[in-house]
Amino acid sequence: MGNTRRFTSFNNVDASVASGEADEGVILTDTIEDWREKTNGIIEKINEINVATDFLLDESDQSLSLDKLAQIGAKKLLGNIGSSTADIAEIEIDVTASGLQDSDVTIPTSKAVRDYVDDRVGSIVQQQYLRIENVNEFNAELIGTTGDRVTTVASTAGAKMINMQGLNFSRDVNADGSSPTNRDMYAGEVSNLRASITPVYANSLIAIEMVLCVEPNDSNSGLWIGELNASDEIQIITRPGYEGYNASIATGRNNFYSSGFYDGDNNSTMKSIPLTYIDKPNTTSEKTYSVIFGSYHNNRLIVTNRVRTQTSNPLYEYGVSSISIKEIRQ
Repeated sequence: MGNTRRFTSFNNVDASVASGEADEGVILTDTIEDWREKTNGIIEKINEINVATDFLLDESDQSLSLDKLAQIGAKKLLGNIGSSTADIAEIEIDVTASGLQDSDVTIPTSKAVRDYVDDRVGSIVQQQYLRIENVNEFNAELIGTTGDRVTTVASTAGAKMINMQGLNFSRDVNADGSSPTNRDMYAGEVSNLRASITPVYANSLIAIEMVLCVEPNDSNSGLWIGELNASDEIQIITRPGYEGYNASIATGRNNFYSSGFYDGDNNSTMKSIPLTYIDKPNTTSEKTYSVIFGSYHNNRLIVTNRVRTQTSNPLYEYGVSSISIKEIRQ
């Protein structure tokens, strides 16, 4: 048998190239010897391909044997990041959020993607939804007039003491400048309406959106926003810009965060009150928020998810309250 003519490519087999070229295809003017040499070259090329294939394939089932592949670098994938056909390249798996950019050609881990998304200003880092169906009455108790101005007792079983942080919510006067007949103030936690969250970022905003199905039993009453303090009391919030009352006027009776929901009928027509509160607690520790019911009348109360007067009459309304609390990235 004659010599073997090797090939590096089998393309353009009809092309006429100079005799002896490595890539010369089979052409009509080939002699028998040319055909023999080229045939031998084709057979050798096929044998080489078979050897390479056998190296990668398991001979028993022809499946790919991973232990026969070259080792790949740590946290790498094989692929092509270009816009056209190219050789296989190693692609990095990015485990950091800081490495993520619009122009990145790396593949991020799920944690890197989460951190990157959460880090966008205005993104919702976390959100919880609470549905409150409990029907309870919550009393307003007398706020002490000295010291830390804490309520004398907790308002209802399970409720916390109310701490007014030294603010005098009873220092108002009558329209004519005279002292009011009753300068006392009463408050109590509506413990059904607590909501807790542990911020991921210290500078996040906390947004609380409530729809409160409630009815008080008298006018001149309203709601403050409070938080649980280190003394296990509900403390009215006084952070500048995020106060749980109207900070633009003097702290006095009827200075609430939300009010105006009494209709004079204790037997029917409770209210569904929309209430939104925004806070910036500057912490990554757990925060517990709660609603405080207040009035300058003694022995006043508020009822959740039912009209004030309890009755078996099915025509008198019941309802559901809800709270959404979320962390917003800044």
